[in-house]
Amino acid sequence: NQTDRVQTVTFTSGKKYDYILYRDGKKVKQFSEGKMFTQIYEERPLKQGEALVFTETFADLPKGNYKLEWWLADKNWPNAKATIMFTVE
Repeated sequence: NQTDRVQTVTFTSGKKYDYILYRDGKKVKQFSEGKMFTQIYEERPLKQGEALVFTETFADLPKGNYKLEWWLADKNWPNAKATIMFTVE
């Protein structure tokens, strides 16, 4: 939270985020695909300077050029998303 006031993130299920991993322009994996999530309501207040941190590990990726698109699963924060490009050699 890089604002001067408390911000609240609201989750309406156990899915806190989602992502799609692409290899050479083709979809390899989507986090939420084929999964079921608990139906739960959770509000997470973030004070100034606090952060939400999520960690994922991608093991044994074949060689290629990758793009990872990630977004927060809170419709009130549509700009809470990120994209990273990387290469496995």
